[in-house]
Amino acid sequence: MRRSIIIRTVFIICICIHVFPEDFSFDINKISNPRTTNGWITVIGGYIPQDEITAMNSEIDQIEQESGVEIAVVVVPDTGGDIFTAA
Repeated sequence: MRRSIIIRTVFIICICIHVFPEDFSFDINKISNPRTTNGWITVIGGYIPQDEITAMNSEIDQIEQESGVEIAVVVVPDTGGDIFTAA
């Protein structure tokens, strides 16, 4: 159940970013590692409220504790082109 909520939330965020894009320029190599702040989520552009980030981090923490699986979520407004050659 929790996993489906996380997946659904990420899917909705991706749709919102596609429908409501903003013009942001950023260097993909400067995206912060969410683990440096003991979280699993990095958001550029303020698309997710902090209370939702906290809830998703808690869910991902529980998944990691139960299964050892680590999930990282990075939300960016635009990849600026081909995501496979950007890094």
